[in-house]
Amino acid sequence: MSTVQAMITLATVTIYVLIVETLTKFATVDTEPKKKRKAKSIQDIKIVSYTGRWPNLCSGILTFRTYSPGGHSTLYAWDNVLESNGTCCASNDYEPTEGPWSVRWDPYDPKTRREMEAFGPAARALLEKRINDSLEKGCCGGCA
Repeated sequence: MSTVQAMITLATVTIYVLIVETLTKFATVDTEPKKKRKAKSIQDIKIVSYTGRWPNLCSGILTFRTYSPGGHSTLYAWDNVLESNGTCCASNDYEPTEGPWSVRWDPYDPKTRREMEAFGPAARALLEKRINDSLEKGCCGGCA
């Protein structure tokens, strides 16, 4: 076997393995019941940034840092998890209203969903408070 043939064979096998690993990752079905994650003890939350902008204000990456009592901090980046509770009307007197932000606690992304499981009711309420204190409220504009 020539060197070129060996390289082609190696590349083909590598691509095949990557495809199989990717398909397996998305097609795996857990048959065991999921263990309930223990809620983290979160002392404070700081909003780092949010990338959502009008006319698609609700679609952005929310980056924030949590602080635990022991001084440990964790940085999170959650994509497409905010809902604007403002409204937009397609009428002659188009008047968007501002409303508070809320977090969609059932995200599409499995990684984000796993991270969210560790947030108990108090941490969830604190996160939404920090979001509403930090981000401009408004209608997302996506429906208009």
